[in-house]
This record gives sequence, C-alpha cells and structure tokens, in this order.
Amino acid sequence: MRLTAYISGPMSAFKNSNLNEPAFRAVQSSLEEMGYNTIVPHDIDPLQDQVGNWEMHMRADLIEMLAKADFVVTVSGDQFSEGKEIEMWLAAKMKMPVVPHCNVKPADQMFWPEGSVLLNAYEDAGC
Repeated sequence: MRLTAYISGPMSAFKNSNLNEPAFRAVQSSLEEMGYNTIVPHDIDPLQDQVGNWEMHMRADLIEMLAKADFVVTVSGDQFSEGKEIEMWLAAKMKMPVVPHCNVKPADQMFWPEGSVLLNAYEDAGC
C-alpha cells in the first residue's frame, strides 16, 4: 500500500503567482517519483470552480488532509502562512507525522518514529 502525503505550504502570499502552485507541483512530482501518493490543495475544489472565501477552501483542504493523508510534507519557504500554521497544528493534534520535503526519503526507505515528527510551522528543520 502506498502512503499518501498531504502537501502543506504558503499559498495566500502568492496571489499574483498562482498561489505558489509551481512549488507545490515540484514537491508533488518529487514525492510521486519516490513512491508516494499526494494530495495538493490546488486540486481540492469545494465550489467546482466558483470563487469562494479562504475559510471554505481551508475547510475542504483540512477534510482531505485528515481523511486521506498518512503524513504531511511541508514546502520550503519562510513566508508566513496562516493556513500552513493551522495544518501543522491540526497534524500535531492528530499525531500525523510532519516532514519537510528535503527530509523525505523514498517510500521503501522512510522510517516513521513512534508518535509524530512535529515541526514549528515556520521551520524547515535544516533544509
């Protein structure tokens, strides 16, 4: 069974550059090459292409994260992100592993320690 990674990172700060989608897609490609399934917030569309508010999109993203992801992978970047902060807090409360993208190993080499790997939402843990 392939593990599924939810990709978390700053989006709202990138309104003029497609919500940081290129960075998310690069992480997605890398993870899929390493043998993981991925969930990318850009693919979650709670309103079928209608414009919605930030809260509605966050709710839809969090539902996907909690229902389908085995762990969370963070996109590099030092931009503040309220959404990323919420995702990290919720992942910690649900004891979901959180791993910076640069620390993810291929699926057959990844070791999950007892409990979860918790990160500050603003750190990339040496990446």
